Amino acid sequence: MVSEQRRRPLLLLLLLAASGLLLLFPADPIMTTDIIFDDLVMERIDAESDMNQNSQLMLMISHDDGGRLTNNLTRVQSLLQLEQEVLDGSNPDTKWEAEHIRISRIETPFAIWSEAFSSRNRSLENATRWADVLIPTLEDGWCAENSTQEEQSAFQATLLFLPDDANFGVACPTSPGAEAGQAPQANELLWMVWLESSDQDADWEQLEVWAEKVSYSTEFELKAVGINMMFSEAREIAEQDFNFILLPALFLLGAILLVGVRDPVVAAATLGGMALVIGAELGSLSALGFTFSVLDFIALPIIMGVAVDGAFWYCRSSRSRDEVRRMLLIAMLTTVGVISLALFSPIKAQRSLAFVMAVGIILDWVVTRFILEDLYLRRRPKRIEMKLPRIPSQDVRAGWIWPTMLLLLAAVTLTAPTGVEPLDVKQFLPEGHPEIAQLEELQSRYMIASSSITWIAIDVRGDSTEDLLRVEDFQQQLGQHPSVISYDSGMSRNPMVLGIPFHAADAEEL
Repeated sequence: MVSEQRRRPLLLLLLLAASGLLLLFPADPIMTTDIIFDDLVMERIDAESDMNQNSQLMLMISHDDGGRLTNNLTRVQSLLQLEQEVLDGSNPDTKWEAEHIRISRIETPFAIWSEAFSSRNRSLENATRWADVLIPTLEDGWCAENSTQEEQSAFQATLLFLPDDANFGVACPTSPGAEAGQAPQANELLWMVWLESSDQDADWEQLEVWAEKVSYSTEFELKAVGINMMFSEAREIAEQDFNFILLPALFLLGAILLVGVRDPVVAAATLGGMALVIGAELGSLSALGFTFSVLDFIALPIIMGVAVDGAFWYCRSSRSRDEVRRMLLIAMLTTVGVISLALFSPIKAQRSLAFVMAVGIILDWVVTRFILEDLYLRRRPKRIEMKLPRIPSQDVRAGWIWPTMLLLLAAVTLTAPTGVEPLDVKQFLPEGHPEIAQLEELQSRYMIASSSITWIAIDVRGDSTEDLLRVEDFQQQLGQHPSVISYDSGMSRNPMVLGIPFHAADAEEL
């Protein structure tokens, strides 16, 4: 076995090397829905497909003057051109320039409208006025029973990407105030943007940076919106808060140590061991590919607090070395054992936080037990045993005070009404933050922002016609479910279910 004298420097060297890994593998925390919640279907899609990591984000677009947008043909054609420039990178003023991230797909109502007009041999790009594509008039519009597949998609895009106060125009003339001879009218709309990255920890805030660039160089105002952007904002706020409190926390902890142990050498050694633990944990886990979330950094102050326990017990108690060792070992095991219960939580963020906390507390014990123990014992001051006075019998009643108080607190806990609030993105932002109000307004005005997109993975044999027909039948049944968004125009009902196209003739040929 390695002797005590040799084990200490080897362990110290190992922890220093693990801390040095931070230079090669920085622990850059992220804040996305993927890191907080488990999505088994998306994990399966990512694992079984050869696609890179991707995310679906939203852009809100309006004109600089706040005026007409969708029923202004010139502006519609300008946005069609902008969409093409973004995909091919032909214009340096609007080109996407973020490294390791690219825009793989853009879904806009205008591109889908163009396909709908093309299905009637009309060209939106080459039109000089709306009459060029709206005449002859489509009396029933795009939401009619006999509309083409492209027109039905255009109706759905209008329903999803335009606000609820928009005039549908040709998209659905049966809507209040709409006419078949008019283009849909709205002063703003949404784009869906798919960002793709080869980096698992991609920073989706780059969409906000690009939107500011395009807003500056064009006549349009672009703003990244939605829940993913709120998570990015929450990440930035959390990082700022953490950086703000980290240094004061270190000074406060150092001051408490200095007052408690009354030894600057012990205080400095404990703070150094604390920094070594945090550096070694972050460096080793980052090198192993562990993805940190901003929430994981909540564990760091707790790890720092646990690190000082050994200094107090070794330096300020009269217990022997073996007694202190047993106490710290039992304290470490019980604390880690309780924390480890969160590893079975259905919430991914809680499992990650528990893991980071448990690893840090174990490393605290290792550093205290195998590196700092001898120093603590050498710095322990000589004590004079004092015979404590016998407590008079009449004061024994004071011992009932604390149990009584604890029983009262337990009674309050049992009788208090439950107030558990489901985990929500709004909980990650300060109360009254403008992003919360913006999301609430977005959800109240846009159907796509107030709904939930669900992925369903279905296993079928690639050459089975019977399975294909079953999938199509499942899609039809799913579209009739009351929880699936559908729009009933009075002439047709359109469920928002996207999957395998319904082509029975093609299926029969398989």
